[in-house]
Amino acid sequence: MIVSFIIALVLAFVFTAIISVGFKRQGPGPFSGMFYFFLLILFVSWATGSWLYPAGPMVGNVPWLGYLIISLLVTFFIILVLPGQNADIKEQGQENAVAAAAFGFLFWAFIIILAGIAIAKGLFFTPAY
Repeated sequence: MIVSFIIALVLAFVFTAIISVGFKRQGPGPFSGMFYFFLLILFVSWATGSWLYPAGPMVGNVPWLGYLIISLLVTFFIILVLPGQNADIKEQGQENAVAAAAFGFLFWAFIIILAGIAIAKGLFFTPAY
């Protein structure tokens, strides 16, 4: 469980840097959204990578290829959905505040659920590899 978390952690660092520096995407929160990108990539890759059928090369008896593919897919999704740094975004006042609050709640609920899924896999299920 620790090795799988470390693999997801390293991939989240790498792909967060690619999103923020390479593609200049900005999200809500501190450091131009890097914290949100990092958490999203970390927990999605950790939760889904833990449940995927083990395939590919092993690191510490954990197949890392599934974590890499999931991290890539999440990164591509973030890049496609978010506008670039130079995009014109119009302020709409109250509607933006409501949308931001809803997004914040759903984001944190999603992160908590993914963390629970990954932890449950590590604690209660024996690995298939």
